[in-house]
Amino acid sequence: MIMRTISNVHEIDERQNRDLDDHTIATLLALIDEARSVPERESYCTDEIGQRTFEVMLASYTTPQGESRWAVYTSDNEGEAYLDSGDEQEASTRYEAEVRELARCADASMYAWWEVTDVEGLAQNTHLYDLAARPDTDADWNTVEQGQIVLGQNRDADVEYDDLERAAHRLADRRFGGDADCNTEARVTFWTHSRDNKPVAVEVVELVPA
Repeated sequence: MIMRTISNVHEIDERQNRDLDDHTIATLLALIDEARSVPERESYCTDEIGQRTFEVMLASYTTPQGESRWAVYTSDNEGEAYLDSGDEQEASTRYEAEVRELARCADASMYAWWEVTDVEGLAQNTHLYDLAARPDTDADWNTVEQGQIVLGQNRDADVEYDDLERAAHRLADRRFGGDADCNTEARVTFWTHSRDNKPVAVEVVELVPA
């Protein structure tokens, strides 16, 4: 079975499957976009303000005729591609191929392409962080810890960090636990690649005393 191209910026003729008229294509794209809100698999990286720049998703959806299908959505600096299949394994294999192909864009000696990926064997970008705390909102922040983490599930780690907001809460909880040391707030600042760059996120966590 061959993946069906619904829309692909990389194809001269985006409708390789001539059975799909414009109305059907628009309908399927809308269904896939809705399904992408809860993808079964995803890989992505973001820019300096946290917006996704590149992503690949695998999502399941049901056609108006009641057929279950699996879509692979790819977004890069040239545009978007939508492919699908009635075979879940075939779609999953294509998803991984798309992720690996984009990963080749990175200079492996300098950085990893993906910030989050579930494809085995691919490196992920680390996020540098500073953890600070203060006793009240009028006080200055005091940095208590610096380090780095990797988001996602592709590397073995003591703590799994799904996104930066959860990571901030888990880092604060790990550092302070039930003992806030008279502090009422923690602040976690995140960077990719270097602290000389603009932070990609700043999360403030309320500390609850034991």
